[in-house]
Amino acid sequence: MAQEAELQPIEITDQEAGIPILERHVRIWPGLVGEWERIGPIDLTTKGYPEHRLSLILGSSDATIPSGQVLLSPAYTPASYRWSGEIEVISLLFTPEWLSRIGTEIGIKLPNQLELRGSIEDEFLAGLLRTFQKEVLKPGIGSRLLIDSLSQALAVYLLRRYMGRQLVNGQPAMLPKWRIRRAQDFIRENLTNGISLKEIADAAGDVSPFHFSRLFKQATGFSPYQFLIECRVLTAQQLLRAKRELSLGEIAFRCGFADQSAFTRCFRQRTGLTPKQYREG
Repeated sequence: MAQEAELQPIEITDQEAGIPILERHVRIWPGLVGEWERIGPIDLTTKGYPEHRLSLILGSSDATIPSGQVLLSPAYTPASYRWSGEIEVISLLFTPEWLSRIGTEIGIKLPNQLELRGSIEDEFLAGLLRTFQKEVLKPGIGSRLLIDSLSQALAVYLLRRYMGRQLVNGQPAMLPKWRIRRAQDFIRENLTNGISLKEIADAAGDVSPFHFSRLFKQATGFSPYQFLIECRVLTAQQLLRAKRELSLGEIAFRCGFADQSAFTRCFRQRTGLTPKQYREG
């Protein structure tokens, strides 16, 4: 994604200072803030935030606040929060400018503000928010590329599904094979680095991150993030057989996995075997 000033957490006003936050984890990415919180009983009306706030109720002891509920509060819009029990929630905060920038990048002209508000039932957004939750609570190596991909998916989905905006043509319908190979080589050379979607798109040459991601999957069958994981597993397979003196933890580190458990999980998902079983097979 393009470099921009990082979105900072909102300032808490006097009106909001009494929010009973029992536990909180925050991650800041370019254009996005992710917040996981446990919040106690509350009865509060706010004047609104300077960012759009998309939330998923993960758990609730208040029957009037069902788990799985997705809420979207547009920027600068008054909102009320009332529940009698304790809730667990994951929220994404993003500015209208961030959404506008991505819309412009992919050829969508935006109105002044989001036209969605209140609670909705949306399995796609709920799944997306749960993935963001994992990155807030336990980010892994390579999460920058994953967050870039998730951010693009989130913006495009909101623009198309809830704002009725359609893509405008003007980007290439396909990329030459040599440009796809350049992107693949760049990913292989950076297995342990926190590369971004924009950096990979730049390696391919003169294409927006959104269009690159779509065209890369069209050409390879993998998203850039999926291809990164596949390359890590393939490299691990080679090391498991050729470097038997290396521990599983060392191989996990050399291949860019966050830890040995993440390595084992990804390896088993793609091969049907644990790294140890593969080495001994």
